[in-house]
Amino acid sequence: PSFWAMNSDAVWPKGGELDIMEFANGEKNKVTFHIASKCFLNKEKTEQCAPQGHTRLHKEECQTDYFNGKLGCMPYQRQPTGAELAAQPGILAAEWTDDHI
Repeated sequence: PSFWAMNSDAVWPKGGELDIMEFANGEKNKVTFHIASKCFLNKEKTEQCAPQGHTRLHKEECQTDYFNGKLGCMPYQRQPTGAELAAQPGILAAEWTDDHI
């Protein structure tokens, strides 16, 4: 299953995409950001906001171009499995404003 937020005014990835929850091909959940232009996560902020028990998986470059190996950015995060989410259901939320996500 997946929960994505995308801009409807531009073709992907130009308008941007936020993967709030994504289980692809049996992998653990990932939260990622995609955009066509050069964009980077703020390293200090991602370290400051990293949740307890987070994975070391992390990418700061958000530019997405699959043909050139650019897969978007990923903040530090916990990566629950589908079984873990089913055993402990909850609420998924993201706040997306003009100033921040």
